Amino acid sequence: MILDLLGPVWSAALVHLWQTTLVWVALFAVARGLRRAPAGVTQTIWGLALVKLLVPVQPMADLAARFFSQSGAEPLVIPLSVQAVLEPELLAGASSGIDATGVGLLVLTILWAAGFAAGIVRLLRDMQRDAAVTVFGAGKLDSKERDRVTQALSGTPVPRKQVLFTESGGLPRVTGFLHPRIVMPTSCLHGLTVGDLRAVLLHEESHRRRRDPLRNLGLRVLTAALFFHPLAGALARRLREGAELVCDEFVLRFRIAPGSYADALARTVRLALPGEAGAAAAGLGRRNELEHRLHRLSHPGRYRMRSRYTALLTTAGLLVLASLLGSAALIGCSQEAEDVAPTAQATSTSDPANTTGDVPFGEPAGDEVAEDGADVEIGFDTAPTPVHRVPPKYPEEVRRAAEGGVVHVEVMISAKGLVTEARVVKREGSELLEATSLTAAREWRFEPAQKGGVAVDSKIVIPFQYRID
Repeated sequence: MILDLLGPVWSAALVHLWQTTLVWVALFAVARGLRRAPAGVTQTIWGLALVKLLVPVQPMADLAARFFSQSGAEPLVIPLSVQAVLEPELLAGASSGIDATGVGLLVLTILWAAGFAAGIVRLLRDMQRDAAVTVFGAGKLDSKERDRVTQALSGTPVPRKQVLFTESGGLPRVTGFLHPRIVMPTSCLHGLTVGDLRAVLLHEESHRRRRDPLRNLGLRVLTAALFFHPLAGALARRLREGAELVCDEFVLRFRIAPGSYADALARTVRLALPGEAGAAAAGLGRRNELEHRLHRLSHPGRYRMRSRYTALLTTAGLLVLASLLGSAALIGCSQEAEDVAPTAQATSTSDPANTTGDVPFGEPAGDEVAEDGADVEIGFDTAPTPVHRVPPKYPEEVRRAAEGGVVHVEVMISAKGLVTEARVVKREGSELLEATSLTAAREWRFEPAQKGGVAVDSKIVIPFQYRID
């Protein structure tokens, strides 16, 4: 039972990840043109990347299928070249599973679970380390320290009760997922000026308002689940780095000089990491994240909003929207085609007979699959099963003439489930029905026929029925 579920789950997950990766590559390219944009702009780009990953496409596909079914609109026929890019699993004939035996899928699932568990263990260790830090309120500070805190908080929106203190050292930070609070090392109270403290507290207040600890928790879980995806880690890093830049810009809104704030950041890092490590981390020894932040603070005029940034941001938003709607339409149209054609039959007999039958349609579409036993070139134990049906278009000239008909298309199906050849073997009705039937038949996909547990080539006949009700 579990092995039967693994195939469809992995198939759907891999297709979704593939489509997400295509969008991510495009968004990373767009982001290169936003390197001098305000931090909030690039954060929006990375937020759109998360939307593409996290928004479930299947419910949208269900809505698309329901729309086509109830409105009577003709389902979209997605070109084969587009399907090959968006759903490469179709070309592999793997809609019902990656590994017919299930063993490979089981091993793959175990490996993924092990990698995910390792990431969660690291996360829990970090959370345990943070929880071990002893914090206390301003009441335990001496009078001089309390006075410095009061002066630093004066004229800022930072709530005094949301600021805690610790003697454990390190950098100022925000902790707490549901009720975030600022944790300020007491070393900062002694080593920073009141102006420096004010700037640092404003920076951490921005993190608190954004609830960044909860956001980072989600990112850690996400990267643990996608540990095998190189762009997932890159996306998480850019989101964290972008959050720092957003908080830096928040500080500058309170008329704190960029140069003074940059100096405050450098001094804060030196207090947390004394010696050569502190100098390097402060951007004095190598290029790193903090150096980039200091560079932006030193040239604030270069990072203002411009019209081209708005255009790029709009393009990114439309790209993600199109990808979501396109994926939903692709699945929804496939579902609609399968709903219009509810039964798929195939026979594997030596008798030269085709199975056809009347198929009720609101709008004519391809439906039933039957094998011509006399024409099967390679025998098989299990008949091919359609996994992706494409309904033919009703030629307008034939529709206006209120003519119906049936076209029997013989198709050769490869061991990968692809239609490699198609020809009309029988037609009842207008000659114009042949072209649309052949076009539709070539885009069908199958779970290939099986012989001795191995996928083999096969040949069947698909009857396409056209009817005017």
